[in-house]
Amino acid sequence: MKNYSGVKYFLLLCFWIFYGVAQAQQDPLYTQYVFNTAAINPAYVGSHNLLNAGLLYRKQWAGITASPTTATLGIDAPLWQNRLGAGLLVGLDKIGKTQSFELSTQYAYRIPTANNGNLALGLQAGFTQYSFRGSDLIYNSSQLNGNNTNSDPTLEENITRTLFNVGTGIWFNNEHFFAGFSVPRIITHRFSQNTQGLLQSQARQYRHYFLMAGYVFELNENFQLKPSALLRAVEAAPLNFDVTLQSWYKQRFGAGLSYRHQANLSVLFEFNTLKGLRISYAYDFPTTALNRHTLGSHEIMLRYQKPLKNTPTEQKKKKQDTPEDDEEEEIIISPRLF
Repeated sequence: MKNYSGVKYFLLLCFWIFYGVAQAQQDPLYTQYVFNTAAINPAYVGSHNLLNAGLLYRKQWAGITASPTTATLGIDAPLWQNRLGAGLLVGLDKIGKTQSFELSTQYAYRIPTANNGNLALGLQAGFTQYSFRGSDLIYNSSQLNGNNTNSDPTLEENITRTLFNVGTGIWFNNEHFFAGFSVPRIITHRFSQNTQGLLQSQARQYRHYFLMAGYVFELNENFQLKPSALLRAVEAAPLNFDVTLQSWYKQRFGAGLSYRHQANLSVLFEFNTLKGLRISYAYDFPTTALNRHTLGSHEIMLRYQKPLKNTPTEQKKKKQDTPEDDEEEEIIISPRLF
């Protein structure tokens, strides 16, 4: 196991809790942002009259020790004749001995518009618990100035911080177009630590602003093409963006390419089982000097989507005869359901 300095690890904690300002991203990154939209915009929940459940796992910078891993679970559904949406978001983010756990409830109010569109206003509230396991560190005596102990005088305890926050967003979609703007965390917390008078560090949590848009082009009855983009903005940091182009064949097989500004190129694949279960995968290859040290990043997502009874949806259903001559229902989820 590698040896670490406690001072370095505390600075890493500050960096991780509010990390990535220079990269315009403190929150976890998602290559499949089109499929995991509720993680960045609460107004998305309930937007397509479906019971929607999604589980995402991301391993960033594979091959680098203690690199970030992220997992999210989101569940949402429409309520009150589809005028409201409600959802639950659970997230776990880890890097080295540091970890964050998020639990948020999400709500959206939907307003019908012309051309079968909907405008939604969203709100979320919840908490994030940040923790650092200083007791799990192993130290090198040379890092402790000759003091042969297994503890670092600058950091001898575990650290836990629980922070409440609220967020908001707006979302519009119709049959072919979607767009949204959100601020998932409005409150800007500050974090500081002073251990035995030897270390005084502070970090600040910055607001993140997300602007997202996309469109589905019907090329013919079998092929659809969907370009999309996500713009991220953080106070005191440069703008950062993703641009993505995805295609579908018979609404069952999907593939695409994505580019993240000054970060990586990605390939994306998706398969629709026609039983409401969708499986998607993304691979990120760094376009920076980081590619000398990592095998890239992997992101896999499972989604289950079920039409609710007595609600208008864009689902298309087919009936097929099984070998036993029983009718088996197939559910085709259109790529319009972002």
